[in-house]
Amino acid sequence: MNRGYLNADVFCHLVPDLRIKGGVIMRIAQQLTLAVVILSLAACSKQPGENYFPMSDGSRWEYSIEDSRHVAGADKRKVVIRIDGNEEISGKKYHKQVTVFSGIPGAEASISYYRIAKDGIYEISGKRKDQPEFLYVRFPLEVGRSWTVQEPEASIRYRVEGKETVELFERKYDDCMKISFHVYAKSGDYEGVSYYASDVGCVRNVVKNRGLTTEVVLDKYEK
Repeated sequence: MNRGYLNADVFCHLVPDLRIKGGVIMRIAQQLTLAVVILSLAACSKQPGENYFPMSDGSRWEYSIEDSRHVAGADKRKVVIRIDGNEEISGKKYHKQVTVFSGIPGAEASISYYRIAKDGIYEISGKRKDQPEFLYVRFPLEVGRSWTVQEPEASIRYRVEGKETVELFERKYDDCMKISFHVYAKSGDYEGVSYYASDVGCVRNVVKNRGLTTEVVLDKYEK
């Protein structure tokens, strides 16, 4: 989100000792993606938790990125994710997702493709369209359920921890689904947690890596 990461080596600019490709930033983008892609389920099937991941053509999510190393007064760092229609790959229909970063030197825009199936959501990286799809989210999504995503450069373990209320400034989101994740990557392991609000998607994402905590929060959602 992105090959399963919000994209992002986790925001190399935020974590100077990580490379932009294949790191935490990509991962953060992917966690946000987890919320976005599942949203399209409403039009395809009925699975427990599908309302936490709305997705329709033209939908747009705008996020702010913060961490303890950020210098006050510096350019604001943003992530914008949007659904940009559908595309057929190898005879199958996929949702096209575009992720764009701003305020993060060296962070390039990325494209990912997602297909909804009865057993979960499958993904293809925009940079690896010639490679087989892989299972990104396993259905059904229920508290206590866990699954592992095997990607070309990393393995990610997800677990649905429960539901919590999330307050962001003047906004309050009740019954948010809390999903933890642990990434085992060539560039290093790290972990975090994401919160998904019903009919909105990901509203907050927190990643802990090498003593640094990076937080991504939803500023605006348009559908």
